[in-house]
Amino acid sequence: MERARYDCNGDKRHAMSITSSFDGLREPGDVGEALFRDSFAVALVDYDNVFRDSSGKEIENVEDILYDIYLNAHKKASNVARLEIRLYGGWTEIRGQETKKMQKVKELLRNKRFQNQNKKNITHTSRLVTHLSFLDTRTEDKILGTFRVRVAPGGPKHEQKMVDGMLSVDAIHYSRKEECQCVMIYSDDDDILPAAIMAAKNKGNLPIYWIRRRRDGLNDNLCTRAGVVFDILRCAGRDDEKLDLDG
Repeated sequence: MERARYDCNGDKRHAMSITSSFDGLREPGDVGEALFRDSFAVALVDYDNVFRDSSGKEIENVEDILYDIYLNAHKKASNVARLEIRLYGGWTEIRGQETKKMQKVKELLRNKRFQNQNKKNITHTSRLVTHLSFLDTRTEDKILGTFRVRVAPGGPKHEQKMVDGMLSVDAIHYSRKEECQCVMIYSDDDDILPAAIMAAKNKGNLPIYWIRRRRDGLNDNLCTRAGVVFDILRCAGRDDEKLDLDG
């Protein structure tokens, strides 16, 4: 099966970030020095899709999954100077406060084991996305209410809002940036399909990678013709299910 394509976020202004360095992944001679310095890859990640196991339980080993995303990006775009991982989820309440989940994930991102286990010289930044990629990080530009509580007959129901829309808009935005050499979308949700097709059309000869758990989708042929490349994400967090980096 063909591989899915990844989306890149290169603007460091647009979310809370944790940064670390890796070494030895640059391949001299692939691109000019100036292009190498400016080039980047972006992974757009629907957090609740990727960080849950097959039973729906949230996975705690965030650093391992991020490292797998990093390795996968290196295989697809080894000549970029940096990698941006953007995590989309229900991070803000309707009045703008951080959710408990956002605070928890921020702590997980500070885990030093992930920060130090790689001795490679490519810049890596992980971000919890609360702003669209092309907006400033001013308070008034923050997207509010991506997490909401709805009254339901069986009791309060927690919902995410606008997450797929934010990821989709960012995918199109980065597909238009010349220095973005690799766009990777991590999601199992078909709501991002139109944006993946548009991003692939924008990128031309550079594929857009779509990484998901399921192998087949209703509109895969349409996506493939547009230039979307699919890859399989196995349920991370279990001994028998890890990211498929080889095929």
